[in-house]
Amino acid sequence: MSSGRPSGFVRALLLLLSGPLIWFAHFSLIYGAQGFGGAFGFTTGGIRAFAWAATFIAGAAIAAIYVRVQRQRPSSDPETVRSLARTTRWLAVLSLGAVLLQALVLAVIPR
Repeated sequence: MSSGRPSGFVRALLLLLSGPLIWFAHFSLIYGAQGFGGAFGFTTGGIRAFAWAATFIAGAAIAAIYVRVQRQRPSSDPETVRSLARTTRWLAVLSLGAVLLQALVLAVIPR
């Protein structure tokens, strides 16, 4: 019977993909807000403020993942843990780069 907690493999996979998942959520939120915000009565300034807040939160979350993986202790198979940690860190760096590129788009779009 399952205890409701993810197994070691599932937990490692979720941590590995957490950076790209946060980037995808950020991408969906800011473009969804831009596309549908006006239809729901939000002002342009409100949509921009939401997009910048989402960008800050996504960047902070990805940075937290990077730090968490950096401090992770090797378990029974240190080579596998190091390899997963290295891949997770690179995916976090790439995801942070994608979030920052979207912030650049936010900065250059006219109001």
